[in-house]
Amino acid sequence: MPRVKINDLEMYYEVHGNGFPLILISGYSGSSEGWDVLVPRVSDLSKHYKVITLDNRGTGRSSAPEGDYSIRTMADDVARLLDSLKIPKAHVLGLSMGGMIAQELAINYPEKVKGLILICTIPGGSVFDVIPGQREVLEKLTWAFAPPQGMSLEDLWGEILKLVYYEKYFEENKARIISYVPKYPTPLSTFEKHYDAAIKFDTYNRLEKIRSKTLVIHGEDDMLIKPEGARILAKRIPDAELKTFKQAGHCVMEEKWEEVKPVILDFLKRLN
Repeated sequence: MPRVKINDLEMYYEVHGNGFPLILISGYSGSSEGWDVLVPRVSDLSKHYKVITLDNRGTGRSSAPEGDYSIRTMADDVARLLDSLKIPKAHVLGLSMGGMIAQELAINYPEKVKGLILICTIPGGSVFDVIPGQREVLEKLTWAFAPPQGMSLEDLWGEILKLVYYEKYFEENKARIISYVPKYPTPLSTFEKHYDAAIKFDTYNRLEKIRSKTLVIHGEDDMLIKPEGARILAKRIPDAELKTFKQAGHCVMEEKWEEVKPVILDFLKRLN
């Protein structure tokens, strides 16, 4: 199992396929294990690119260093992984919190990012409060490590899943979704550290520094990260493209994969 030592972190990663490198960065508490569980995202993209997946610090098969985490630190982790793999430049796709990491990577390491794909993410900071109800709904993610008194585990995760999935898709695929059990579960301490990192994240006044060609993708019915966050990203990142999908929630990349996939591939092809 490939791992690389990055400062205080032992980072797990996988490489699939050949071609120009494409880094996939998972979201809140997620790991590389989840990319192909319900739809074949890595399998499909690796037919065209050298796809590199990784486990952010504290998740999957990466180590969980002590102390607080930050989005910037996790972006630095990705940059060091690229250095270790002798990859000078790559396309970067970030999903949810992974999109926050991708923003920091593009801002602080512009020479390493060719194409930037930001899916169901937000610039944070004041935007959390500008968008009505955004901060309040994000606070429900704390239930993963600090559940409301008297709420059962089943009800807790049921409420969280309703936040991330479009209602119709969730009902049609509920059995498959709730039956998934990761082989390498994320510890509760990481849920808390990732939440703290995400809620302190802020690129709003630095987005204009992004020089990578950028594609912003969002579900129009995303209840966790409101679509307005995507519109703000696309407006403030120079020449960014925005593509939204109807009847899609926070898991738009899963729910609408057969529609999202060609949009991603077309965008990347135009950068060659």
